[in-house]
Amino acid sequence: MRTIMLAGLLAAVSASAEPADRVAAGGVSLRHIGDWEFEPRAEFLGARIGGLSGIDYEPAWNDRGMLVVISDDPGRHGPARAYLGEIEVADDRIVGLDWSYLLRLTWATGERMAGNGLDPEGIRIAMHEGFFGEPSLIWVSEGRADVASGPERGAPRIYEMCSAATRMDEWPAHETHVPTSSGRGAKGNRGFESIALMTRQTAIVGTEEPLRQDARDDGRFVRLSTYSFEEPMTGPIAQVAYPLDEAPPVGVHGLVELLGLENGRLLALERSGTPLGSFGAKLYLIDLAEATDTLGEASLAGAAFTPATKTLVADLGELLPSVGNIEGLCFGPTLDDGTATLLLVSDSNFAAGVPTVISALAIEDDGGAIRRAPLSQISDAE
Repeated sequence: MRTIMLAGLLAAVSASAEPADRVAAGGVSLRHIGDWEFEPRAEFLGARIGGLSGIDYEPAWNDRGMLVVISDDPGRHGPARAYLGEIEVADDRIVGLDWSYLLRLTWATGERMAGNGLDPEGIRIAMHEGFFGEPSLIWVSEGRADVASGPERGAPRIYEMCSAATRMDEWPAHETHVPTSSGRGAKGNRGFESIALMTRQTAIVGTEEPLRQDARDDGRFVRLSTYSFEEPMTGPIAQVAYPLDEAPPVGVHGLVELLGLENGRLLALERSGTPLGSFGAKLYLIDLAEATDTLGEASLAGAAFTPATKTLVADLGELLPSVGNIEGLCFGPTLDDGTATLLLVSDSNFAAGVPTVISALAIEDDGGAIRRAPLSQISDAE
C-alpha cells in the first residue's frame, strides 16, 4: 500500500472546472452519480434546512432504508435537530429525497438542547439487533472553546439518543481536549467533527484540527480517539495520531469525517476552504495497524509516536462538478446492479448563495478496501 504521511497543500477547485467522470486512485474507482440541491431557504416542519454537517444511511432500518442528516445549528433557525427521511439513488441520478421526521435534540429529561457550546457534527445510526428494536443515533458535538460558562461546557462530547428522543447517554472528551485559559485543548470550532462506528460497542472520533498543545514543526497531527459505549461518561480507551494535510497559506484545512470499514480501517474526508469561498476535499484510506497509542501524551509536540498511515483514494475536485463545503460522508443505498455508493453532504452555513447539496458516488471498484462493515459488526449479539 502506498502511504502518504504528509501530503501537500489541498488546492482550491474552481466551480467551473470540468471534472472527470471517474477517479481511480489507491486501487479504488469512484464515479459521480449526481447531486441533490435544496432550494434556498427550504424548510421542513418550520425549521430551515441548512448547516448540514453529518450524514448516515442505514439500509436495514425499515423497508426502504433510513437517511439521517444532522444540522450544526444550535437553535438559531429552528430547534437543534436532525432530519430523518428516505433517499433513492439510481445509476445516473439521485431520484428523490423525502423527509419524514424532524428529530429535536433533547436531554434525557426531554428538555431541548440549545447553545452553551452545542455544535452538532458527525452522526451515525446504531442498530440494536438482539437488544432492542429501536435504532439509536450517536453524534458528536464539536464544542466551543470560547464558551464563558466553563471549559467542560465547551469541550467536545459524544451523545447517544434513541431515534424517538427518549434516552441519551454521553461520553466526554479526554482531559487533553478540554479547552483551558492556558492555551491547551481543542480549538474553537475545531473539536470532534467526525465519528466512525467500528463495532456496535466502539467508535473512533477525530478532531478537525490539532489540539492547541500539539503543534509540531514536522507536520500536523490530529488525535483519533477510540471509545467504548459499554459504560456512559467514560473517556477514550485508545488513541492514535493521524497525519493531516497542511493548511493553505490563507484558509483552513481539517479532518471533517471518518467512516468505518472492514478490517478496522477507516475512510477519511479532509476538506479545505479559503476566505474567498473556494473549497477542496480529498478521501483517504487510513490504516491503524502500525500506529502507536498516544492516549497518555499530554502533548504531541515533543512526543515520539508512529502515526496512522493514509493512502489517497480520490481528489473530489477531479470528480464532482463543483466542490462545496463538504462535511459529511456515509455509505448510501446499493444500486440495482449491486454497486455500493457513497453519499456526501455540503454545509451551507446558512449563507446566502451557498448551496446545500447531497452528492452520490458509485464505488465501481472498491480496491478490496472500501467496504462497509457487515451489519453484524455494528449490532448487539443475541
